[in-house]
Amino acid sequence: MYQGQVRFNEHALNYIHLHNGETVYLTATCALLEPGRGAPTFVPIRLVLTNYQVVFKSEHSDTKHPIFYVPLMCIYKLRREDQDNYQLIHIQTKTVQLFVLRFQVKYAAEHESFFACWKYLSNTPYQPFTDFFCWVTAVASLRDSLHSVLGDNHTPPTNGTLHYMASDMHLERAGGGEIYSVEQEFLRMVGRNEALRPRWRVSHANRRFRICPTYPRGIILPAAFPDSDLPAVAEFREKGRFPIISWIHPSNGTVLARCSQPRTAGFSARCSADERLADLLSPQRTGSQGLVIADARAYSSALGNVAKGGGYEVPDHYRQAAHLNLDLANIHSIRESWERLCNLSGVARDSWSTERWLGELVGTGWLSHVTKIMKKSFQIALHLEEQRSSVLVHCSDGWDRTSQLCALSSLLLDPYYRTILGFQILIEKEWLSAGHHFAERCGTTGTKPDEWFSPIFLLWMDCVWQVWRQHQTAFEFTDIYLNYIVEHVYACRFGTFLCNSVRDRMLQGVSNRSLSLWDNINAKPHRFYNLLYDKRNPRMLNPSRHHSQIVLWDSLYFTFHNCQSVWRQRSFGYITVANKLAELQQKLAELNAHMGEDQDHPGAATDLPANGDRVQEMMADIVEGVVSLALSRVAEREVLCPDGLEWAADQAMKWVPDNLSHTCSFCHKPFTFWRRRHHCRICGRLFCHADCEVSAAGVRQCRKCAAHPSEQTPETSGVLRHTIVMCEIFGEILPLPCEIVRCERRDRDNT
Repeated sequence: MYQGQVRFNEHALNYIHLHNGETVYLTATCALLEPGRGAPTFVPIRLVLTNYQVVFKSEHSDTKHPIFYVPLMCIYKLRREDQDNYQLIHIQTKTVQLFVLRFQVKYAAEHESFFACWKYLSNTPYQPFTDFFCWVTAVASLRDSLHSVLGDNHTPPTNGTLHYMASDMHLERAGGGEIYSVEQEFLRMVGRNEALRPRWRVSHANRRFRICPTYPRGIILPAAFPDSDLPAVAEFREKGRFPIISWIHPSNGTVLARCSQPRTAGFSARCSADERLADLLSPQRTGSQGLVIADARAYSSALGNVAKGGGYEVPDHYRQAAHLNLDLANIHSIRESWERLCNLSGVARDSWSTERWLGELVGTGWLSHVTKIMKKSFQIALHLEEQRSSVLVHCSDGWDRTSQLCALSSLLLDPYYRTILGFQILIEKEWLSAGHHFAERCGTTGTKPDEWFSPIFLLWMDCVWQVWRQHQTAFEFTDIYLNYIVEHVYACRFGTFLCNSVRDRMLQGVSNRSLSLWDNINAKPHRFYNLLYDKRNPRMLNPSRHHSQIVLWDSLYFTFHNCQSVWRQRSFGYITVANKLAELQQKLAELNAHMGEDQDHPGAATDLPANGDRVQEMMADIVEGVVSLALSRVAEREVLCPDGLEWAADQAMKWVPDNLSHTCSFCHKPFTFWRRRHHCRICGRLFCHADCEVSAAGVRQCRKCAAHPSEQTPETSGVLRHTIVMCEIFGEILPLPCEIVRCERRDRDNT
């Protein structure tokens, strides 16, 4: 740990979690700009620099304020500014956030801290590839794992033998298990449809990366297309990226395929093998409407590539295909819009009128890019789902816009990709395995970002967030999951997003030398679980693409825009949660009293007490309190489901919040001041009290649930079951009465 001549304050490290292998370089006192007000306001903070991140800790030591941090590799640009008695450091991150640090240089200590911070921050984000933090933390994690097994008396092994020892002792390897397998994904997509399996196959012709170095070793192709023709098709396509299948519709047999532009050489060149492969992608034999070739570029851009040796498919050569030009922006236009959005993040919102702020936001063009990608992806999904046409997507190289379109279309079509694990497989398949150049586009090459830097993946994640925001019950995860992935795409704490292709990651030994982001997520997936997730959502999502529904991803881009207000808000949130929990605990105590539970004779009571109406009323009150607590943002971030409660998560009733339903679920009449909302204690949906309310056994329920009493639990009502489930999720905070637990366990054993 190098501290230099700068003051090192151990008290500043309180409440700061250091990862394995993370060491502190210096701590310093400075101020952080709060740009949310009209006049510049600086908040005193404690700055901590480590070999992985920059940590901002509030100087208010009376409470445990949340700590904000920025990984060093997330820093995009630094700027130094001189003022009268101050020195300012502007830190622009790759996720749009802006930090402005102010040092009072008239004091010798802060003057020294400023130069130490500036020197360290200027060099560290552009450290060589071999010095990335992912290598350091992987070795430290393996050493800790070996130490826990071998004990204190064993001599620590050298770094070179750590991985082999971990493998021999069956410890978790640094790279983790492979979550994506092309064979397993192929079987999942075709499912039980025996008619689809003979039409497609998994090929390993590229297992040594000789045909296409940016493709994975395993690919899906038409069964009738031989591997011997692949070199000819690769020669005809840019960068050797021949058409491969990304997704197979499980019912109608249409496919979503991807490739790069053809090398038409002034429209004179053609490839019979490529034309035959395109014909085999067409589902014409099954009564569908043929193949659609979707070129992500504008027609003028595709025509301009002819002079460079590229071009587009000549319609006369692909007679069975329709052609579309989707007119998506290239990487340079995306980067320019992103830079304008970054400039906007440094503006004090209160100093501008609403009209000016919104005008500047529109002027960045960022939301226009989001809207266009969503429109074109939905158009592709419609071709596959309703028009029963296969779609072949490509741009110039086939690893930027093509990945955006294929991944978002698959997300709209396939509910599996909207689960926690399925979303990881989608990223692995359409981005990592398909050769998106993460190192160049994310600036993780070990040098300063150049002209090839462009937030292509960030733009796609923004599109995913827009879909998630409109269809939250269709996703198994929350937006915290998306924020977490975006952060670690740039942070380089894990090796998952390093390099430009599978081949490059294999040559660098990434899977054996670094930790896996997916292993980190899957170790505690409940951190990201969405309590509103409903598996019964429709197969294909139809998000609104209207400009009024496309909003700025404020929780990511402007997380620290008003840091002092955020601190106040989070601190207030802690108090709110504490008060709510105390209230619920008091209600549970009253419930115990009404149930007449005897702690000295826990086996005396076998059924619910006679005063069931009062008990059910109290249980309903507790249910609404627990659910409102679970749905709050603070509870979502701070209260997590304990491990091993998959049953509880699956059985949890879908309690619909009031603001998500404006009509009765039974009669579909709109709610008004006179037609009030009520929750069904069985299914959790909202219904009106005027016509659709039924009271059975003291339980308020809708007519639909009352008409099917056989579907309810025989020993416990729906409200009681839901309270048990929710209290199991939050069991460490809300202990259940013993009799309720006994009833539930007996019922679960019987079923």
